[in-house]
Amino acid sequence: MDVQTANWIIFIVVCLFLMADKFTTYMAISQLQNNNPNYNYLSAEKNPIARWVMQKCGLLWGNIIFFFVSVPIIYIACSGIQAMLKAFGVANYIGIAWYVIFIILAFTVGNNTYFVLKHSKVLP
Repeated sequence: MDVQTANWIIFIVVCLFLMADKFTTYMAISQLQNNNPNYNYLSAEKNPIARWVMQKCGLLWGNIIFFFVSVPIIYIACSGIQAMLKAFGVANYIGIAWYVIFIILAFTVGNNTYFVLKHSKVLP
């Protein structure tokens, strides 16, 4: 497999993990809302932009809209990592930058999955 194909594959995997992040965020906040009806469920979202979008559009549509906001933000972050790697002369800096973004999103999805399981009372 050539480098360009590998870079596209990791980009697609990053987009899938971004969708998984938004889905698990929706599930975690939904479980929190169902189990604690008097609790301000949007206070669980720590990102102020995402919280504002969810307040304006609701939980489901806020997550969908914020997904489309997150794609360019992730691209800009990846471009910054690429520029840093390129300045240091790293080979295949594009693939490595996307891999770093993938690792960050994997931790985010894992964290959200933990909160889904915790608020659905699967975990104590």
